[in-house]
Amino acid sequence: MGKCIGYTAGAITFMAIGALATGLALYFTYPEARRSVQTLTYSDEEMRFATCELVAAPNFTVKGTIYFRQNVSYDTTVITGTVEGLTVGEHGFHIHEFGANGGRCKDAGKHYNPDGQPHGGQDSDQRHVGDLGNIRSVEQGASTLARVQIEDALVTLYGDRAVLGRAVVVHAGRDDLGFS
Repeated sequence: MGKCIGYTAGAITFMAIGALATGLALYFTYPEARRSVQTLTYSDEEMRFATCELVAAPNFTVKGTIYFRQNVSYDTTVITGTVEGLTVGEHGFHIHEFGANGGRCKDAGKHYNPDGQPHGGQDSDQRHVGDLGNIRSVEQGASTLARVQIEDALVTLYGDRAVLGRAVVVHAGRDDLGFS
């Protein structure tokens, strides 16, 4: 999916008890004010959460919140949330290389692909880590709503492959899942 006419993008941020992260910076409410998520010592047996507030690209009114939960480092990651204001139909849903605060999806770079795999769908044997397929938007009253419910084995909130600080991008069109 080379064209980013995308609707919306937002950076995935880490959440822990007493902490909220923006990008990879973590701000605690107690004196140890500022540390990088990468230098914090958390157990691989500790449940982790992250969230992404979607911000509309210029001239669009799309909004949403995406939540990430991983029980332990070797478990799948559950991705849930809603996106409002998309056109009815399918929209590519990806994690991109960089954070994109402010809705400018071109700032997000390419799909997150630390392993150099080909583009594919979420169920493909070989795919980018960030390839999460399509979400479907349906009419919901005066607006539209897309519900996100994904369980994924490649997306992680642990280690140097963590998706923290990267962007979730909802594209204007359907993703071809690598078949074009």
